[in-house]
Amino acid sequence: MAIEDIRIEHIPGQSNFTEGLLGLTPVLKIAGTVNFSSTKSKPIKSIKLILVGTASCGLKLDTREPVEQSSVFLTRSADELIGLVKQADGSVAVKKGGNECTFEIVLSAEDMKGLPGSVEYVMSERSGENASKGDFVRVEYSLAVQIETMGGFMSASKKLQEMEVVDIPRYNVPSLIRSQQTDTTVFISGATAPLEYRVTVSRGVFSLSQMVNFKVHHVHTIDPKATIKSVAVRIRQDTTITVKDRKKTVHTYLASAAGKFHQEEAKVKGGKVVWVGEGNATIDSTHVKKSNGLLAGSQVIDAFSGVKVEGLFEIQHFAELLVVMKEGKEFKFVTPVEFLAVDEETKEWMIQNATKLGVRFAEAEE
Repeated sequence: MAIEDIRIEHIPGQSNFTEGLLGLTPVLKIAGTVNFSSTKSKPIKSIKLILVGTASCGLKLDTREPVEQSSVFLTRSADELIGLVKQADGSVAVKKGGNECTFEIVLSAEDMKGLPGSVEYVMSERSGENASKGDFVRVEYSLAVQIETMGGFMSASKKLQEMEVVDIPRYNVPSLIRSQQTDTTVFISGATAPLEYRVTVSRGVFSLSQMVNFKVHHVHTIDPKATIKSVAVRIRQDTTITVKDRKKTVHTYLASAAGKFHQEEAKVKGGKVVWVGEGNATIDSTHVKKSNGLLAGSQVIDAFSGVKVEGLFEIQHFAELLVVMKEGKEFKFVTPVEFLAVDEETKEWMIQNATKLGVRFAEAEE
């Protein structure tokens, strides 16, 4: 007996496996069909359909393959495969030719708490087929069908498996609601030799194409011998990867403030020239799923919502003040911000439907 042509497919008429949104709806359903053919009408020992969530990361340390590490953070089996008959001895009846069954896995709000959304990000300066050789982070959900055949007098049982990747992005509605408010202002301020500085960032939480305004109230030197050459403000994404005893942080600059930060000779503080100015920045495009660098000259910005997988990787965002001194030395001062990689249309839909889909607006204030 041979089991062949195993496939996991969408429910007819559906374009994907999911119904509901991770982080938005009260439940998330993953449903589809399992199809396979058999050369005989003979029972199989078992068949299972499992949803598996895996997080992985890798570091490119030299010319060798990346050092990798991964963990499974979710396994959930379908309670029933409708369309197949389980027999008294636990085996499953199979007919000769094509066989089909349907499955459904339901994740409750409690199940979804803390689950990361799908992410795939390869950080590489190479293009083409070598792009996959760089540092990477990945969160992947997969459906796996596992079939075990019955052994016979002259044959051993066989275990077969087929997998299908399911894209499950996460939607952070409370943060999205906060991004619409005007009271998320944050500051970059302090005194660190040889500089004193204060910058206002209009939004500490913002989404794709949402303008962030920067105001440089003052940047000046404490040391009279030091001279500032230039001042800039940028939005930065940090991807920190941990593999065993090795840790690496990759900085990606997503946007720079369009505006002029300049010396004002008339504004003197203790005899020191003060830099001031205003500017704004937006992140206009986002990285969806595939790695960057696949096409030479690609201008894709690798912007993701923040995500953390304990012990493996974390993606964070910062507003950064860059001060370049006359002699070339650079000083960088940052404050954490929260960026949400959500387009305008999706954002409006999420906010309009948040209440009816079970998201309490009070959560935005937690």
